Amino acid sequence: MSSTRATGTLGEEAAIAYLERRGLRLIDKNVQFGPKSGIKGELDIIAWDGETLAFIEVKTRRGQPGRVAPSENITSVKRRQLARLAQTYAARHGLLDEDISLRFDVVSVFLGDENVVLAVHHTKGAFLAGD
Repeated sequence: MSSTRATGTLGEEAAIAYLERRGLRLIDKNVQFGPKSGIKGELDIIAWDGETLAFIEVKTRRGQPGRVAPSENITSVKRRQLARLAQTYAARHGLLDEDISLRFDVVSVFLGDENVVLAVHHTKGAFLAGD
């Protein structure tokens, strides 16, 4: 496994543990979409936060939290892609027919030496589908 992928996996595991401790209910993770779906990409974490379905992007960095949050590095292109992936996911699972609130969150995970989790930050409603 590449160093980048290993870091990402550690970050996702830390994010899931953090979110579950705060009462979110994980329903899916690492959902891959390929060319056959008409859109390519991945949804990191999908979880219920009460009656809101949260699509959660995980950004993992090594080192102490800095002045620029990893969530600020999500470009408008990436936000549009995540929104399309979320809509495709919701449609496939019959969730668009129901009156369900959808939200886009970002969890920033900071790892130190020996992969120790230094900090986890959860930004609810980090961006809107139309951003």
